Amino acid sequence: MLPQMLCEELCSLNPDVDRLTFSVVWKINDQGEIFDEWFGRTIIRSCCKLSYEHAQDFIVHPEKDFVSSELPKIFNGKKSDEVKEAVLRLNKVSFASDAF
Repeated sequence: MLPQMLCEELCSLNPDVDRLTFSVVWKINDQGEIFDEWFGRTIIRSCCKLSYEHAQDFIVHPEKDFVSSELPKIFNGKKSDEVKEAVLRLNKVSFASDAF
């Protein structure tokens, strides 16, 4: 196990905190095929910290309009619909026939 300070604070993508990273950015078509990629240094600033249950609710109930009291605080001017759409896009990619 990693020390709590390391895994929960220093290396965690906590919301509204800049993290220096090395990223891979892929452009993926609807079949899950990568047609462009980029590797480089980036700064990541997460807008919220979803539990697995919140993400699953987005996937199971895509038509639902979630109210702020049902979700953790969202930062950086993002709205719950934007977060939900990002989760749904990632879920779609994970099920693409040639994704991985």
